[in-house]
Order: sequence, then C-alpha cells, then structure tokens
Amino acid sequence: MATIIMIILVIGIDHLTKYMAISLQSGDVVIFDKFLSLTYLENRGAAFGILESKKAILMIITLAIIGCVVYYVLKSYNKLSNFDKIIYGILIGGALGNLIDRVFRGYVIDFISVRLPFNYNFPVFNVADIAVVVSCILIVLFELKGKN
Repeated sequence: MATIIMIILVIGIDHLTKYMAISLQSGDVVIFDKFLSLTYLENRGAAFGILESKKAILMIITLAIIGCVVYYVLKSYNKLSNFDKIIYGILIGGALGNLIDRVFRGYVIDFISVRLPFNYNFPVFNVADIAVVVSCILIVLFELKGKN
C-alpha cells in the first residue's frame, strides 16, 4: 500500500508542478539570483537531452525498467521494509510521471534550472527527475550498507 500511495503522490505532485510550469512560457521566474530559476522547457530526449526525438525507444526502455522494478517489488514485497516500499514507490512514480508526459504530450516538461559554480548551467529538470535520482541514490546507499 505504501508503494502505491507514493506512486500516486509523486505522479500528482509532478504533474501539478508541470501544469504550473506551463505558465512559465511567458518568461522565467528567478528564485535565487544566478543560482535557481524556473523556466519552461520541452525535453524531447532523456536525461541531458540524449536520444532526442527517439520517443518510441525511450518509452520502451522506460516501460522495461518500470516492469522490472514492479516485478521485483511484487516478488519481494513481504521481505521489503516499509522504507524500501516507499523508495520503490518514489522511483516508479517518477518514471511514470515522465512516461505519461512522453505518451500524451510527445515530450517531457522540465522547469527547474540550476546554475552551478563557474557558470555551469545544469540541465533543466522536473519533480519526476528528482524522484528517480533520489530514489536510485537511496537504493544504492542502502544496498551497500546492507552488504557490510
């Protein structure tokens, strides 16, 4: 149940923020000068714009990964801690959030723009991206910790 709740919550927050980001088409909103701003971007590729305009390939890869994660969670559900169930829900929700965009829009809406030191503009991202990255980092950290 925790996994399903997190999937729904992540998809809901992701799509609410993307809906709000559509208003940014008229101009960026600066949050912290020279560090963080909100800007509308239509990403037709994957992370960092790779595989741009390869919608079918991206959807197949995403569905395969989601399928593997769902299979693992269902197979291991009784062995997983509640925290693990939440983390996997966040991962699946983030992947589905961007997949939904790709299916229904043909692109993913990104809107969080961060400028790092030395004038490096990190690629624009969204809430689903944050969910996928943070959950993957947590899965790796906790797997490594469990192996000790």
